[in-house]
Amino acid sequence: ENLNFMGNSLETSSSPLLALLRHWTFSLYFVVSEIWASAGIPLLFWQCANDVTPLEQAKRFYPLFAVFGNLAPIASGKIMTGLVSFSDNNFTFVLQSLASLKLLAWFGIIALHKQVYRLQQIQTQNEIKRKKQQTMDNVVSNMQAAQQGKRVQMTLTLRNPGKKKMLPKPKSTSLRESVKSLSKSSELRSLAT
Repeated sequence: ENLNFMGNSLETSSSPLLALLRHWTFSLYFVVSEIWASAGIPLLFWQCANDVTPLEQAKRFYPLFAVFGNLAPIASGKIMTGLVSFSDNNFTFVLQSLASLKLLAWFGIIALHKQVYRLQQIQTQNEIKRKKQQTMDNVVSNMQAAQQGKRVQMTLTLRNPGKKKMLPKPKSTSLRESVKSLSKSSELRSLAT
C-alpha cells in the first residue's frame, strides 16, 4: 500500500503532478532506475575497462567497447519484441521472462567481471615475473662478462620494498573553483545550454 501523505481529497484530482506527489515512492523508483541505467551502469563499465585495459591498447579497444555498448539497446529491443509476440500479450509471462533474463544477465556479468579481473591479475603477475627474470638474466650475463675479463658497467639500485615513496598530495579545489575552471571552456558551456 502506498504512503498517502496528501489525504483523500486528491483521489478525485486528475492533475498528473499531484498524482506524482501522491505516489512519490513509485515516482522515485522510476527516476532512480532511469538514472541507474543511464549513468550508474556505464560508469561501472568504464571503470572496469580503465582498470583492465593498458593505456597503450586503449585507442584500439575503446571504440569497440563503445560500439558493442550501443548494440545493447538494439538487442534488448529485439528480445522484448520477441517476448511480447511469443507471449500472445500475456503481461505476466513477459514480466516473468524479463525478470529471469535480467537475473541470468546479472549472473553472467558477475562471472565475466570476476574472470576479467582474475585474468588481469594473472597477466600482471606474469609481467612482474618476466621483468624479474630479465633483470636476473642481465645480472648473470654481466657477471659472466666480468669473469671473462671484459669491462662491464653495472648500475645498482637499492629499493626498500617496505616503504613506499610518498607523493605530495594535490591541492584539492573547492566546488566554486571547479565550476569557475569548467566554465572557461566554451565547449562545456555550449553543452550545458
